[in-house]
Amino acid sequence: MKIEKKSLCEFGVRVKHSLVEINKTQLWLISETKKLLPNRYLDSSYLHKLMVGEVHSDEVCGAMLEVLDSAILISNQTMDKKSAQNL
Repeated sequence: MKIEKKSLCEFGVRVKHSLVEINKTQLWLISETKKLLPNRYLDSSYLHKLMVGEVHSDEVCGAMLEVLDSAILISNQTMDKKSAQNL
């Protein structure tokens, strides 16, 4: 019996790409998002459901994108400084 893998929704694709760009894990994303939403229950199962579009929460998705955007900005600034030092 073959279990079919669910496709990522647009949000899931954005999360995956962002995590690869900053070299972080989904567990890191969950941990950082919990800091913004301490009263919300978040785990890897819930993240998976968000990423394949089974559930949707504007609050949680917004917080996750905020975490990712901040991390990408910091990562890009760090890379710019390293590039400038190499010149």
